[in-house]
Amino acid sequence: MVHRAVAETAGRVLTDSQNHIAETYFSAACGGTTANLGSLWGGSTPAYLRGVRDSYCTGAGYDSWTDQISSTDLLKALRIDIRTDPGAYLNEVRIVKRDNTGRAETIEVVGQNRKLVRGWDFKIIVGRTLGWNLLKSSKFEVKRQGQVFLFQGSGFGHGLGLCQLGAHTMATRGASYNQILDNYFPGARLSSIEDVSRSTVRAATVGNKSTWGATNPQLKTEALELSSLRTEQTAARPSSVEYSHAVMSRAPAATERATASSANFRASFPRTGERREVEGALAVLEDARNDLRSRLSAAGVRADSLPTLELYVYETTGAFVGATGQPAWTAAVTRGRKIDLQPLSTLKKRGILTTTLRHEYAHAVIESLGRGPGPRWLSEGLAAYFSGEGPLLSRVPQVPKLSTDELDRSLEHAGRAEETRRLYAAAYREVTAMVSRQGEAALWRKVAGR
Repeated sequence: MVHRAVAETAGRVLTDSQNHIAETYFSAACGGTTANLGSLWGGSTPAYLRGVRDSYCTGAGYDSWTDQISSTDLLKALRIDIRTDPGAYLNEVRIVKRDNTGRAETIEVVGQNRKLVRGWDFKIIVGRTLGWNLLKSSKFEVKRQGQVFLFQGSGFGHGLGLCQLGAHTMATRGASYNQILDNYFPGARLSSIEDVSRSTVRAATVGNKSTWGATNPQLKTEALELSSLRTEQTAARPSSVEYSHAVMSRAPAATERATASSANFRASFPRTGERREVEGALAVLEDARNDLRSRLSAAGVRADSLPTLELYVYETTGAFVGATGQPAWTAAVTRGRKIDLQPLSTLKKRGILTTTLRHEYAHAVIESLGRGPGPRWLSEGLAAYFSGEGPLLSRVPQVPKLSTDELDRSLEHAGRAEETRRLYAAAYREVTAMVSRQGEAALWRKVAGR
């Protein structure tokens, strides 16, 4: 059924009123109303991503949820990020503005200092320290009860675009994929990829000025295929990951592998295990992408072409070392748009899986924004800052004070694990000092060459 659905929709893409390929997002459960792109992550909002009522998203455990977080744990999570750090103590968390979908748009954190933060950013900051199952969405109420903060909300995920739970309900009631897409992306329409291509070529060559790629830079590399949501296989449970399987030949014998995809990432991993870890890894990367998009938007940096990446998860540390040439203590390496990773179970046991994924994705974005490699100290320090590695790196003994040029040269020739760790900590401290002086937004503008 899946093969038939793909065949029937091959070459069909969702387009906006200008006949450009639409931005398509999906989440597990919207909680009754899909999100508004602008208030969720910032930036301009297409008409088809302003949020719609969804009466189909009911009955799967996400109509309402309650999470309790101790004031001690919440303070620990909020202090890691400069945007939410209230200082030595935390008194209150309150929602000061909601968007038209009911989600927390602006949250005030009150303690030794007062901080205002976007609601989705608050969710991400808490999640990356305390776990992604806490604060399942940004659609919640919050109140303090003694030494506990009580969060009561609905939905699971960002809630933007298609709601998988609602779409599944529509499909089981006989709705076609056309009707489902009309419901979740009002105003967008289905077109053929050939018509989009011809339209873009005409627009790009007016006046004999060839701007192919500038009009729609994604068109050269993306052909979006829409699978029928009526199939029970694809809509059986809310998930941000769809699986397919493949046998990939590798000398001297074939190694059976599987592939998994989320909205913006793809993973190849040993089929013998780690399926649950892979799903979690892709979810971490999607959250990292949303987090970075928000930060770049706040800095006035265009973030409409954040890189999509492929993960390649190795079966053993030995396989990782043999294939990448990296030492065994290296967690991952990013080259272009591919991240090579040690076994996810290994990174998870070491307690560095989430920070490693966020760190490597930050590297890819930094290189993309800068149109190539930049100063290594800035790349490593900013990636560490973004990934939340600060508490770990702050405990690393300091190296003698180096200029940024000296630090760059030292990073280039670092060999041993301890030496590399100290240099990374030095780069992190350099970036942290710059954030304190200039603000984080200034660093992202620096990376983007502004």
